[in-house]
Amino acid sequence: MTNNPKFAFNERRELLLAKGRSSVRPRWFAALDAVLHPGSLDVCPAYSAPDTISRVSQGGLAAALLVADDEFIDPLSLLRIIRSIDTALPCCLVTTEATKTMLQSAFLLNAMSVVTHAASVDEMTLVLQRLITPGSG
Repeated sequence: MTNNPKFAFNERRELLLAKGRSSVRPRWFAALDAVLHPGSLDVCPAYSAPDTISRVSQGGLAAALLVADDEFIDPLSLLRIIRSIDTALPCCLVTTEATKTMLQSAFLLNAMSVVTHAASVDEMTLVLQRLITPGSG
């Protein structure tokens, strides 16, 4: 795996929000607007694994927030595919399956964070800030 040259930081303008259409909208979604100052980054939604993979392949992403739900493939499988496309894209997994094995696998795949669906707004704001700010990891 190598870094794809089309992922130069100065071209990154979008936060990929990958989630299924029917997933419940967590309370912390409102924090996205506060963290992503107007004009700084746009939220780019992806509602399926193929849509997510296609969007990562196109480039231009600052980071990816992968919200696992019943409509998605296993988030670790999705992260493996993302890593085959871009080894450096900052990724955060949001899941209810935060087992020890899952956490170890996610961090071996260089996930920046793994949080549970029950995360507080303050916690998710901090995670999002770390995700989109270079060198803050």
